[in-house]
Amino acid sequence: MEENNNMLVRNTDTESDIIFVEDGVTEIGNFAFRGCAAKEIILPDSVESIRQCAFAGCKKLEKIVFGKGLEYCDDDIILGSPVQEIVWTKPIESEEDSAFRSLLYSLIREEDTVYYLHPEKKYDVLKRFLRTGKPQRTFLLTCNGRSVRLPRYICSYLHRLMISDTAYNCLTKNGNAYYEYRNLHSCLSDFQNRVSVATEWYVMDNLECAEDYLRIHATLITKRMTEEADDETLAMYLNLGLLSDKDLQRTLQWASEKSMPTSVAYILDQMRKRGLKAKTELAL
Repeated sequence: MEENNNMLVRNTDTESDIIFVEDGVTEIGNFAFRGCAAKEIILPDSVESIRQCAFAGCKKLEKIVFGKGLEYCDDDIILGSPVQEIVWTKPIESEEDSAFRSLLYSLIREEDTVYYLHPEKKYDVLKRFLRTGKPQRTFLLTCNGRSVRLPRYICSYLHRLMISDTAYNCLTKNGNAYYEYRNLHSCLSDFQNRVSVATEWYVMDNLECAEDYLRIHATLITKRMTEEADDETLAMYLNLGLLSDKDLQRTLQWASEKSMPTSVAYILDQMRKRGLKAKTELAL
């Protein structure tokens, strides 16, 4: 590793799956790990600060363990990296813990930025999650045996304080998980993002509030998927089993009109198992 005055300037380990940063390093520099092939990076307690985009562009990075000495993080430290889990080992002193808030603020971006940086079809992110099982719009924050799954993108940076307070409650108190996660979901405004986050919460953690949201909005979700004629994503989403009898009937008609054979076949099979008859001839 390339160092300068106890700052890690650039990681030179391009082969290891797990990278242990040497004890004595006090600062991680800008883009220090860019392009590394590691799946996990473990920082020592000596690291006190992390500069902007330190772990950006690490295409295989899934987990980062932060040491107990961390005091400050710049913005966007994991930009463009598919990090699944963040492990915070430092005791969280209070709701206003500056080091803890600094970490959260560095991990979470505004919703508007993601579509500017990654133009794509509306449900490509959801498709990748349903296909791989790897969260795309959330990450797991773990501390002292407790964990909370947080959204990567929120409607406004003004909501980061609410995110911080809710994360603190989940990690240090026996709060009501249903209401804590509802508070988190209220920090999202983009419909696509709300659906992706709720789906990841439901599949990964079986959260009741996420299931409620997906069931209530089932018609709107499947309607938008059929408007894009994305047969693969709709079929995978239907497999979650969240649609009511009426929702299945409506979605069958829309999928038939858009010639989506995989989804139509799945819906007809579900309706047969539920003892329902199709009201549309288009699917037959």
